[in-house]
Amino acid sequence: MADFIMWAGDDKTLQVTVQDSSGDPVDITGATAIRWQLSKSATKRPALIEKALLDGVTVISAPGGRFDVTLEPEDTEDLKGDYYHEAELIDSGGRVATVLTGTATINPALIKPA
Repeated sequence: MADFIMWAGDDKTLQVTVQDSSGDPVDITGATAIRWQLSKSATKRPALIEKALLDGVTVISAPGGRFDVTLEPEDTEDLKGDYYHEAELIDSGGRVATVLTGTATINPALIKPA
């Protein structure tokens, strides 16, 4: 689980390392898709924010299991409260794995993005 706190309208980079049950990094070389979504709950659709490879998700070190999710100010400027977030990876064999879940707390901000 990966919880985080941020302020509405801020930039935020989530650094994700895919790990096995022992806590060792999992090689994600050859992953065909990585998707990240944020919603009010795990069952509330559609997602309020969606990111994917080449559109907000960047593989930093495939052998080290590391990818980043980049949130831009406009992604969160109108949000406040607690949200559920989740990342899913599809490997080269077509296997789907949820590799991250957690709570995102977005605090209201006085200053809006310029």
